[in-house]
Amino acid sequence: MMIKNACFISYAHGQGDFLKTFLEQLTQALKNYLGPYLSEDVWYDTKGLAAGFDYDRVFPKEICNSACMIVVFTPKYESSLYCLREFLAMETIEKKRVQLLGANYDSAHRMIIPVLLRASQDGLPHKIKEIHYIDFSKFTLASLEISRNVEYIEEIEKIAREIYYIYRSLNNLKTDPLRDCDSYHLPSDDEAKRSWIPSGTTSPFPGRRR
Repeated sequence: MMIKNACFISYAHGQGDFLKTFLEQLTQALKNYLGPYLSEDVWYDTKGLAAGFDYDRVFPKEICNSACMIVVFTPKYESSLYCLREFLAMETIEKKRVQLLGANYDSAHRMIIPVLLRASQDGLPHKIKEIHYIDFSKFTLASLEISRNVEYIEEIEKIAREIYYIYRSLNNLKTDPLRDCDSYHLPSDDEAKRSWIPSGTTSPFPGRRR
């Protein structure tokens, strides 16, 4: 199957420079360390919910065309329906890809990679807890740039190797599980909300913020 993006970065929009700076540094560091492995790019939304931006057309296509998804997790993430729809979209894609991979699939390599930016590890939602995550919670605007921080670079290298493993596994598939990414649609708000609530529990509806 053809893969356009090395990964899709999913995140909840925030105010100020903190999130913007982190995303720019994370994206550049990933591009630097993915360079020796593959040519496909890292995709993330730089336009937000600007007027005229067709979120429901662009995002599902880019998610579908990505080898994996990096979830930059902050407390706002699980209150954003947009983010929950993106997350469920990649979960659904992953399940279809796993079926095609069959015995060649290694469950240790998930196609969703959470990166904790601001979150209490004790209070993580079950969707994040059940996946191996990378902790960047010490990042601040005063931190040494990610690409020059030894501690962070070790984690970036791990993510790059993980993305390459997934990419290589998927590239060996003869069939695209979704066949036409141009016509792929995100799950509905209700589907996303239901998927995020653990079985047997209830939760107030998240808002529409992204």
